[in-house]
Amino acid sequence: MLTSGSNVIAGLSLHSVDLDDVPEAMIVGSGGNKRRSIASSCSSVTGDSLKGDNGSSVFTGPGATAVEGIDGVSAGRAAAIAALTRVVCSKRTNEKLPNQQLGNFLSTIHDALIEKDRLVLCSLFFYGQNLFRLGLIGVEAILPHYLFALDIILIESAKLRLHPSIPEVEMRRACLRALSSVVCWPTTFGMSKIPQIAESSNLKSSATSYLQLRSRIYKTLVFSLRNETDPVNLHLTLAMCTVLMEESCAFDLGLTEEQTAEMIKMSTLQHGNQTPEKGLCVSFVRGLVSAICDRICRPEWAGEHSVSLAAIDVLNCLSHLHPTVLFNNKDVSTGSLIVASLCRFIETQLSKPPPLHSKDLHSTVSLVFYLIMCWYAFNYSSNS
Repeated sequence: MLTSGSNVIAGLSLHSVDLDDVPEAMIVGSGGNKRRSIASSCSSVTGDSLKGDNGSSVFTGPGATAVEGIDGVSAGRAAAIAALTRVVCSKRTNEKLPNQQLGNFLSTIHDALIEKDRLVLCSLFFYGQNLFRLGLIGVEAILPHYLFALDIILIESAKLRLHPSIPEVEMRRACLRALSSVVCWPTTFGMSKIPQIAESSNLKSSATSYLQLRSRIYKTLVFSLRNETDPVNLHLTLAMCTVLMEESCAFDLGLTEEQTAEMIKMSTLQHGNQTPEKGLCVSFVRGLVSAICDRICRPEWAGEHSVSLAAIDVLNCLSHLHPTVLFNNKDVSTGSLIVASLCRFIETQLSKPPPLHSKDLHSTVSLVFYLIMCWYAFNYSSNS
């Protein structure tokens, strides 16, 4: 626990990485064996009665077997973090924590985020997914490290069971719910400076302004779009994609020329001289549209009616964005990709054998036809 860090964090006010930084071992591949479900050390510390947000038990049964690699110290720290975050995040009154206690709590969370113990981080994100919804004073100081660690857990949970008692799908869902609580922060606070903690100001996970975190959130969403298989998690991801694109466009279009130049300069320093627009809303829209259109016709999405509707809804919301974003420099590639993907989606659905045809399928196809008509009308009005 930090000594001076707790005093620094306690005095802060709420108003005052990239995937390239992640080791190769975290990148999801086709291979890799999943860890066995175990609960020897953790279940004895935390108990079998703890449940997730959906009410289902997150601990394995009595027959779980032990596995090497999880020591008692790590399990004990994970249980302590779980209990601490559950107590703080379950607060339903207007009672405020004393500054000293709040500082100690945030300092403990900060240390856990910096140390990156996977078992501890899993407990933190699973039980503390509402941490940034509480309006705690000074919590913004740990936001960059929080997002960096969240990205690590989300990526590794795609192929490994990091916590013996939390299924991979539930772990990723907790990460996505935690991400949804801060997806609007970069555009809400913009170029405002994030209070720095001296002990971690030079780490890769640090960031000086809220706007710098937008690229990190974007890359996390792209990864989830391309690798997530659970329908509920995909719903969360697609909803956040819509929010990020609309918020980013509204923020960027509302900037003055001086602010735009400053943001381009900051983006150039962050991404390199050859891609000055990489951190702007135009690149975010293109990247997310590309990821969605690439997946919408695949069996994982096309075979799941609810996921297909969610993806179509995102593409429908995009038609309301400003033409200068969708057709930047009169580049119609984004609109063309959307229309082509929707046509391919209709072809994929109607090519299914008759026994698989249903009222839901035909309703979805009719909806896509209407959306294509909207996009053609939008393209015509934008280019006329």
